[in-house]
Amino acid sequence: MRNKSFFQKKSSLDKRIVALEIELDERVNKAVKDNRFCVYWFDIFKEQLEKCKRINSYEDYLFFYNIMTTYDKNCKISLEAGEMINNLMKDPNYYGAIHRTYLGKMEYQNGIPSIPELDSIMEDGLINNGHGMSSAAFSDNPSLSLTTSPLIGIAGIGNFCSKYKENNVIILLKFPKDKVDDELSFKGDSAKDIYDTKKGLCFIKPEYVMGAFIEEEDKQKYFTREQILSVKQNENQI
Repeated sequence: MRNKSFFQKKSSLDKRIVALEIELDERVNKAVKDNRFCVYWFDIFKEQLEKCKRINSYEDYLFFYNIMTTYDKNCKISLEAGEMINNLMKDPNYYGAIHRTYLGKMEYQNGIPSIPELDSIMEDGLINNGHGMSSAAFSDNPSLSLTTSPLIGIAGIGNFCSKYKENNVIILLKFPKDKVDDELSFKGDSAKDIYDTKKGLCFIKPEYVMGAFIEEEDKQKYFTREQILSVKQNENQI
């Protein structure tokens, strides 16, 4: 429990900084109450905010304030799911990555999302179709960066929190560090280990898909690949 203000205030500060601090305090307290992971990112930026306060720079403080409020607005994942992402970002063996997409209205069975498009990604892998004008899906070894964004450091946090078009699903992936670098470029001929070619299309193999964040009613809930596949597996057993 926080028993004092998250941000320390000084009477000599620019009054505009004090006003922003009060608003950030309110955001942090609400994030704590809602059990949202953006509390962790507020902690990351606290040091930067303190530096801005020491030099009494409203412009610098406003810069970090705008980043933090954007994260707060766009990221609605739980503390537990966020800690899982944080652990992935620290994993010595893997680089995390995300792919945003829009899959239409989501349907659920026993609380687990289940629509053909999502099931297909979890079962068959993620097609690397690049951007709209690319021919990535028809290349032998298209760049992973055409369809995924890395989760590495502060920039990775920004990648996760940024909005893209009307996406309502974020696919979470991980790639071995002995096969890709920190920009998700292939090392040597490792593309053959990452990709499958099916019907002339290039798929990221399903074993590199960890799960999906589903955005519903201003919340982002995480489901593992195994959870999503379990619905179809249960149907096949009936």
